Amino acid sequence: MVMVKDSTRATVPQIDAAEARRRLEAGVPVLVLDARSEKDWQAGRLKITGAIRTPPDTFQVDPSWPKDRFTLVYCGSADQNASCRVVQQLRDAGFTDVHALCGGFAAWEAIHGPVEPESADQADPRIPPVGIDV
Repeated sequence: MVMVKDSTRATVPQIDAAEARRRLEAGVPVLVLDARSEKDWQAGRLKITGAIRTPPDTFQVDPSWPKDRFTLVYCGSADQNASCRVVQQLRDAGFTDVHALCGGFAAWEAIHGPVEPESADQADPRIPPVGIDV
């Protein structure tokens, strides 16, 4: 993991694609947020498997998201501006294990990380629905 400064000068934790994939494939509950711009989204219409679309300009923290869960945020630009902004908002809201994906979605594609089409269910299948005990 590396720490970078975003445009607000706050330190934002980042994770490389290989480590993110390892953590996602470990079978532990995760939260993946796709913070690509509408333009970037329209260009590909694929997302990391299980990701929830969260356009960065209208991003709001969902109170049902567990704050202590490994959370991965990615965007479409190599400089991670949008994902860093979302990560900072999540950290400000009390999330403790949240990271921006180094290199964005392109880095994920470069390592052939699993993706799914836009029409796939936006809910992470490893997160039980609210009100259901497991």
